[in-house]
Amino acid sequence: MREDGTELPDADGSEGDDWSEAEGSSWLEAYSDDFLVDMGAHSEARGGRVYLVGGGVGDPSLLTVRARLLLELCDVVVHDAGMNPALLSRHDPGRAPAELHPAHPADEVAALLVRLARDGRRVVRLTAADPFVMGRGGIEAEALAEAAVEFEVVPGVLPEVVAAAHAGVPLTHPGLSASVTFAAYGDDVDAPPPDWVAIVRTGGTVALQMAASRLRAAAESLVNAGAAAELPAVVVGRGATAGEPILTTTLGDLATSGEGGSDAPVTLLAGWTAVLRDELAWLERLPLHGRRVAVAANERCPNLAAMAREEGASVVELPAAGREPSDATPLREAMQWLEQYEWLVFADAPTVRYFWAELRGVGRDARALAGCRLAAANGATEAALMAHGLAADIVAEGADALLERLVEEADISMGRLLWLGPEEGVGGDLHQGIEATGAMVETIPLYRAAPMSALEDHDTAAVPRASLEHELDGAILPDSSAVRSFVALYGDGSASTIPVVVPGAELAEEARTMGLEVVIEASDAAARPLLSALVEALTG
Repeated sequence: MREDGTELPDADGSEGDDWSEAEGSSWLEAYSDDFLVDMGAHSEARGGRVYLVGGGVGDPSLLTVRARLLLELCDVVVHDAGMNPALLSRHDPGRAPAELHPAHPADEVAALLVRLARDGRRVVRLTAADPFVMGRGGIEAEALAEAAVEFEVVPGVLPEVVAAAHAGVPLTHPGLSASVTFAAYGDDVDAPPPDWVAIVRTGGTVALQMAASRLRAAAESLVNAGAAAELPAVVVGRGATAGEPILTTTLGDLATSGEGGSDAPVTLLAGWTAVLRDELAWLERLPLHGRRVAVAANERCPNLAAMAREEGASVVELPAAGREPSDATPLREAMQWLEQYEWLVFADAPTVRYFWAELRGVGRDARALAGCRLAAANGATEAALMAHGLAADIVAEGADALLERLVEEADISMGRLLWLGPEEGVGGDLHQGIEATGAMVETIPLYRAAPMSALEDHDTAAVPRASLEHELDGAILPDSSAVRSFVALYGDGSASTIPVVVPGAELAEEARTMGLEVVIEASDAAARPLLSALVEALTG
């Protein structure tokens, strides 16, 4: 809530429950209007400014609002190695990309920050975790202060805190632990080891960051320093959200475990609060936890990937195939007689854009629709209409819901309708349902999916190679473009037995003809029915 009592928008700029990474500009603007000082003033009045920003664990959804906004508006990002590329890319396609500099070598980063700020640049120094916790943020802040360069510190969520949350282990809890001790147990031979005796004497929960190969040594050190061998312990890997096992054990068992282990980072949580894990382990109870799912969102369900993550899935976001316009002659002819239609039914947001472009192309504008009522097949379509000053008379999520409202509220049985949408939607459930009421329906497709050859030429590179090399448990493909994209990426035979969810019988048949064998038909093309069908297929 803002200070004036009005509500802030949801993360996706809407009033709904779903959150989308792809729709960040609206809520960023709302936040900027109320809370952000004019960043440009720093470069114009007093030179540049440096923002020491914590990147947390690299998960964009766990980044602070302030950090996200600064990354969106800055001129330069100086970042640690291994940073998630999603943190380094703009979410507003209208903004030019930030200039990127790796933070290497470490002892030259402070000088680089000073130089960039003195050039009048707005610089984000993006670090893992938090700038002032077990990093060089303090050293870099000292250098900036010494050089009289303005700076700001933006905290980030600590990996230990995230690990505890994912494992269902409170770091403090009345009656079990009144304190928590954080420490790093790294491989730097020049760095002093943790003071194990002091850690044990402090009591409470111990949260240690280390490589998996050092778990036994850490447990031995804690037990030798006086910790009880039966003290509960939990080991959480960075990949816990993707289904990596979370180990529940004791310090004694860890101390006597075999040598070995990888250099992958893990968090050791040791303390009596770990006994609550069986009760509080929420992450592993999510229906898609441990499942790797390919998702191709479209403009009808832009939040699909975020919704799948909410159900616990590790998501591979597929690139969308391109679109190309259909023959515009039928639409241009219909535009000369729009007053004959009682309803214009828009199937999706791209349809609105193609329609508006042609309407303006024939020299007409919104006044041509004065005698028509408008129906939108989902919220994204409604927003696309409103962008041109057109308010939809009926909006419903999904073909079934829209048809029901048209029948009950509009009595379309005696009317004349113009259905507008993609070529793949001609003859679909909504179109057939309208015809079944007795209404006169004219169908004009406005666009189609790009040919397969165009997709294969450029879209494969949009998915990281690592994503293609890991086995998938399922996929959600909401339209023909998504099916084509999926086959182009995984069409070497590995995709044939993966459960694939698509909306409607027509698209299901198309998927089968392209070599996909396990095809599940969802009840609707909206995001929730698609996701529900996948959950049922993988868990039912």
